[in-house]
Amino acid sequence: MTNFSGNGGIIGPKIAVSFGGDTVTSMTSSGTVTIRTGTTLIDALILAGGGSGGAGTTGSLGGGGGGAGGYKTKSAHPVSAPFAVTVGAGGGANSNGSNTVALCTTSTGGGKGAKSPTAGSAGGSGGGGTFPAGGGGATSGGCQGNAGGAGGNSSPNNVGGGGGGAGGAGSTGALPDADDGSRGKGGDAVSNSITGSAVTYAGGGGNGIAGGYSGGYDPGSATGGSYPGAVVANAANNRGGGGGGSGRCNAGGNGGSGVVIIKELNKAPGVWNINDVYDNVKAGTWTNS
Repeated sequence: MTNFSGNGGIIGPKIAVSFGGDTVTSMTSSGTVTIRTGTTLIDALILAGGGSGGAGTTGSLGGGGGGAGGYKTKSAHPVSAPFAVTVGAGGGANSNGSNTVALCTTSTGGGKGAKSPTAGSAGGSGGGGTFPAGGGGATSGGCQGNAGGAGGNSSPNNVGGGGGGAGGAGSTGALPDADDGSRGKGGDAVSNSITGSAVTYAGGGGNGIAGGYSGGYDPGSATGGSYPGAVVANAANNRGGGGGGSGRCNAGGNGGSGVVIIKELNKAPGVWNINDVYDNVKAGTWTNS
């Protein structure tokens, strides 16, 4: 129930007001987020850089897919002043992604995909392993990602595993490849609508395939390379996806850079001028919390 004050205003201890809608800020490089006057609560997406895909080698040995960058969110987080953020870069050739830091929270860079005969590296999500039976990299934990898939274990399965994603583990490398790319596919991305539109983030990179089949993939990450080893695409920037593993003789794809996205909720209970209340009720921007 709304209470009326003696001075013609309205006391609304449980009323949340957003004049003109929420404000969204996307930080694609390190810097300082300056919040609006009156903002007390924010939602946030804190995404690290994805790991690079593994290089293929002579002898038709495909590389593992890169792991996605760590994916973390905050809901109705209190703020009262500008704050600094560090946005992690995607991993270059044979490199893990870099960490992203904001609001006292660290998302860990994705693990790099392996080059035969090694295992994938640990990270926010782990990188895929390679032949022979190289294990997938582990997630660094903290509910930010998943493990990479293991590499194939016998000829002709000279293939890498898919990199882990925020929505699921990478698949184990095997031939023949399934039509849906599920063997060696990068782990699933996750969808987030903090910007006002649904966008997928943090998909694992597809594996490198040595037997003529294309690698697995996931939106926001990179497709793995096929035999004899065409150049592998890089993951999209600011989506935190893993790079694709190479089919043969080339470097793996680069991981995608991270991002910090802030949505100011501007919940501000208190006493409001009756004219402000009228104008915002009419505009549809006055809502009860």
